[in-house]
Amino acid sequence: MSKFNALRLRKYVAARDISAHESTVDNLVSTRQGGSLSSENLFDNLARSMAGSLSRRDVLKTAVAGLAGIALAKLGIKTAWAGANCLCNGTPYDPNLACCTPTGVVQKNPIADLTRCPGKVPTNPPHICRPNGCGGSGGIGVPDSFLAADFLPSCNNHDCCYDSCNSVKATCDTDFQTSLRTACTTAYPGAGRLDSIRRGMCLSTANTYFNFVDSRGQPYYDAAQRQSCDCCGLNPCTTPCAGGACGNLPRCSANNPDCLCFTTPEGDGACIPGSTPCRGLRPCTSSADCPPGYGCAVTSCCGNFGVCGPLCSDVTPAGSAVSRSSRIASAPTMGGR
Repeated sequence: MSKFNALRLRKYVAARDISAHESTVDNLVSTRQGGSLSSENLFDNLARSMAGSLSRRDVLKTAVAGLAGIALAKLGIKTAWAGANCLCNGTPYDPNLACCTPTGVVQKNPIADLTRCPGKVPTNPPHICRPNGCGGSGGIGVPDSFLAADFLPSCNNHDCCYDSCNSVKATCDTDFQTSLRTACTTAYPGAGRLDSIRRGMCLSTANTYFNFVDSRGQPYYDAAQRQSCDCCGLNPCTTPCAGGACGNLPRCSANNPDCLCFTTPEGDGACIPGSTPCRGLRPCTSSADCPPGYGCAVTSCCGNFGVCGPLCSDVTPAGSAVSRSSRIASAPTMGGR
């Protein structure tokens, strides 16, 4: 065989091998309808995959939980995270389950609004990362590898970086890119033409993965931070509510002097209008004896026993109790006034 023909044969074989590998890669990263390898197609696959991610359901769950708590608080009903032995700008709260912020009481975890939790800390007990590879849970499959280059460890580490409280998104993303590129150069270290082509294609795919998380990863980073962080640490109560007695009951709110803090049988605080008449109030020995929107007060001026009084709220302020007491001026009230 002449040198010219041998050279043509080598070029043909090399071109055929490259074409075969390109076809394999096309199949790996194509959409369900088919298609060729391109950064746009792969980027779209990543977007569709992340669109089906569990994190979006987590965001919805967090939002619903936050709205439900706010709605109940508006009605003066203590939720699992609202109401106990501390005061935050006149609102009672449990520091084990909620945080006092400049904007009011917010639930500790999951965080509904990251902007209201500038001092967020890792959850206690620690949050456990559960990575799901290179695609979102339940989304369109995104390759965990490029032929011989294994991307799975890089993707899992990136998931857990997002899922680490107070991690820096930009650092997570650049470390992800570095790890993917290392996987490519490790899989294709050769100086030959075929390895060079494969390495170049692999690096191009790695850059597409990076470009996606860099430009569209913020919602997924935020969702992970809401789950992996508590809005605040367990701080000591700076405004104790419970512990007063008839004639010396602390105010719950500077804006509403009639809203007083009574101690419950459990030792927590319950903010109730002091002008609430004692007549007709239900006796109680525990907070569970009272209907929703009421607290059991054992430090009232109604006697040496607990009574269920209406909690102060935006919807039913102390004015309702005042109007009742004005009709029965001589009747004793919970606050002794």
